[in-house]
This record gives sequence, C-alpha cells and structure tokens, in this order.
Amino acid sequence: MRARVPQDTAMCPKCGTSLAGPKAVGFLRYGRRWSLLVFGVFLILWPVLLFYGVLVAQHLFARVSPPRPSNMRQQTTAAILQYVATSLDESWGWQELEYRLQRGDLSQTDIDQAIDGVIAFMRSSAPQGYDTPIHWADNVLKPAYLAGAIDNNRVASLLDAFTAPTRASKTAFGA
Repeated sequence: MRARVPQDTAMCPKCGTSLAGPKAVGFLRYGRRWSLLVFGVFLILWPVLLFYGVLVAQHLFARVSPPRPSNMRQQTTAAILQYVATSLDESWGWQELEYRLQRGDLSQTDIDQAIDGVIAFMRSSAPQGYDTPIHWADNVLKPAYLAGAIDNNRVASLLDAFTAPTRASKTAFGA
C-alpha cells in the first residue's frame, strides 16, 4: 500500500479486504517500543557516564597508587611523608606538604615525621654531609620552625645530618 492514499482505494489490491472500516489501515505500529527508548537514552547519556566513570576511576586509583606529581592531592599525609623521605630533591612532595601546612592539615607528629625522614635520608645517602641545598624543604621547614612546631633538638639533628660531624669537625680544626 505504499504510495497509495487510503481514501482513493476501497479494497486492498492484494487480499481484497475493505479499507473503509475504522483502523483498517495502520500507518504506525501500535504501542511503544521500550527497547528503542532505552537504547536512545543510553546513547544520549553514554558520554556523560563515561566521563564521570573515568573521573571516579582516576580518583580511586590515585588513592592506591604510589605518589606521583599528578596525584599528590589524593594521597594521604603518611604517603606524602614516605615520598618526601625517599625523594628529597623532588619538589612535588614538599609542595603538597607546604599546601597542607598552610591549610593547617599537618599535625605536630606529621612535621616530626617529615624531619625525621629527611634526617634518615641524609644520613643514609650522604654520611659525609649533604652537599645539595634543599630548596623545596624551606617552604615547609621555615614556617614550621617559626611557628614553634620544630624543637631545637630536631633542628640540631637536621643540621648535623646536613653537614655531617666528620666534615664539620675537619673544617673547624683546619684539616
């Protein structure tokens, strides 16, 4: 019945059924096709679901993966302190500690652990003294010291690890 107007044709040319009665010709299928509706909604929402799924996955994997520059904000303070203690010369951990110190998220224990980690790293990696300046640590250690969060014994231990007693004593005695 394609290309034929129902008003012009009274009988079906194929089967001979009268087309004059109500609902004799169905131009559309009756009822909704729910599967097509669900598929259409899925196609519309797919990019949004994919985008948020990737964000959630990145957030979850950042918490369990080791600290990297791209995921420092998601790491726990303990993980950041571990990272700083093993990679003293890299700025990312120190910048995150500075950010947390400014926000007031670092406790006295966290500051003590950071300094103890630095001291242990210096003594193990350079027992004769650490010759490289710790530029990134200044932004954490100076404000913490000025605020009274670092006691003088820890400062003395840090300076001792930085300069090494053997080198300091040789320099002092002119050797």
